Amino acid sequence: MELNNWSPFKDLFTASQDFALRNSQASTHLLRSLLRKHKPELLSLLKNSPQNATHREKLKNSHSVGLVINENESPKVFEQTFIDEAIIISDMFKLNELAAVDLLLTGEQQTPNYPNYSRGLVAVLLYWDGRRNLASSLRTLVQCRRGATWTLDISPEGTSMVTSFSDELLSNGMTQQILKLLREIKVEAEMEKLASQRGLGDSKHRKQVRDLITEVRQCLAETLFYFAGQS
Repeated sequence: MELNNWSPFKDLFTASQDFALRNSQASTHLLRSLLRKHKPELLSLLKNSPQNATHREKLKNSHSVGLVINENESPKVFEQTFIDEAIIISDMFKLNELAAVDLLLTGEQQTPNYPNYSRGLVAVLLYWDGRRNLASSLRTLVQCRRGATWTLDISPEGTSMVTSFSDELLSNGMTQQILKLLREIKVEAEMEKLASQRGLGDSKHRKQVRDLITEVRQCLAETLFYFAGQS
């Protein structure tokens, strides 16, 4: 399961859009590679890597002994405030502790792009942006299927690839997964949960988060529509 909840899904989204719009051999090969890499995340759509008691204990002790985030990297020592924020993010999203650390570190790196937002507020945006990118990538794949209702101007190789991949998703219960997610992801409930954990900022931040959650639901609903139209 991918521990980085933002940049890999952003790359997948970009590749899926490039595949649908450019339809080049290079874009087909890149998308095939990324689909192979992110197959687990697509099969377990929007399911977070689970919290882990051992990882949590290591995070709590990282102010003194450090924490290894990625293999082949030296342990990182974190201040207590960072540790506390990472635990809040982990609890807020029911997210693996190492994934929460990675998300908060990415939020810190991205703060220059979000003036006046703390790293925690940026992390909340990135979390939902990652989910939006994953859901949107799935929508594009299904839209590009070989189907009964419409056919996009995509090479036979590309069409065969996405049809085969999405058929496998269907056979693994993707329709039921999407329906379940649409029942579970409620915009107001998600906003209230974030507000209770101080995960929302000013009115601009609140609108950005709300828009992202709404887009996730829209992508899921449209994916169901495309599955129905192309199957």
